[in-house]
Amino acid sequence: MAQKRTVHDAFSEEEIDEEASKRFAPKQRVSDSPGAHPGTGITTNKNNDEGKFKLMPPSRESKPLPVEFQKPYQLISFSYTPERRLVFDDSALRYWVEPPRHADLGHRFSHWIRRPEERGRIDSLLEAISQPRCEEARKKQGLVVCWRGVLCKILVAPYEEQDSWDLNVMLINDILYFEEHVSDERLREKEDMNPRQREQTYYGYSFESWCTAERPRQPGETPRWGGDVDTNVQWCSVVKGKLGTHRLLIGGEVDCVRDTYTGQPDTFVELKTSISIRHGNLNDELRFEK
Repeated sequence: MAQKRTVHDAFSEEEIDEEASKRFAPKQRVSDSPGAHPGTGITTNKNNDEGKFKLMPPSRESKPLPVEFQKPYQLISFSYTPERRLVFDDSALRYWVEPPRHADLGHRFSHWIRRPEERGRIDSLLEAISQPRCEEARKKQGLVVCWRGVLCKILVAPYEEQDSWDLNVMLINDILYFEEHVSDERLREKEDMNPRQREQTYYGYSFESWCTAERPRQPGETPRWGGDVDTNVQWCSVVKGKLGTHRLLIGGEVDCVRDTYTGQPDTFVELKTSISIRHGNLNDELRFEK
């Protein structure tokens, strides 16, 4: 199970208010900003000798350029066992089921088996794409290999106004390997949650357990708890795809599949939790967007 963010305590009320005022206030057009490159969302800092640049949201005045996106195709899947052992099977695969109404997200909290925080290395992804069934895909020129979460961070970087992150990039035999770099300090921050944050983080995992099962439910079956939360256990998929001219090999955890597992991403389901959004409340909207 992927790391869940807390529902309420991710930001203080002061931070939320400040962020909301910035997010929903009228924006200056990027094309009118000093040093802006029209239509790119990139503003250079002419006073910076190192030649750094700042990514900004794309201008509303510029016409977005169409980018070809190839539908992902699954090459291989694998599971992590309760002992955190990688196996090339679908033993950790879960199916979406209808949860009971008003389910208790704190159910069995004391039985939570929580995997310690760790760096998002690509070792298991490299082991997966080294399998024979991935041989043809990994021979393509100009390939990018990374976890799905890293690609998401890159794509939303122009819109991220608070959280920072670092990336390790390796170029080997014309293949780019990306992985997020997490400092020891950041690992300690993620590990040292207060009791309230720990409980709220658990809610996301608990929601997954209420909404998933080891097999599809039969009509008329009573919704029930899907089993105690163990974040060592994961089911992951590795897909190939293309974004513009860039060929991608992407790995990522999959929460569950709907109805039937076809061996492809067409039935994959991503589960998310959020507080109820009150109509017209900018703070609630900002929390949801984050």
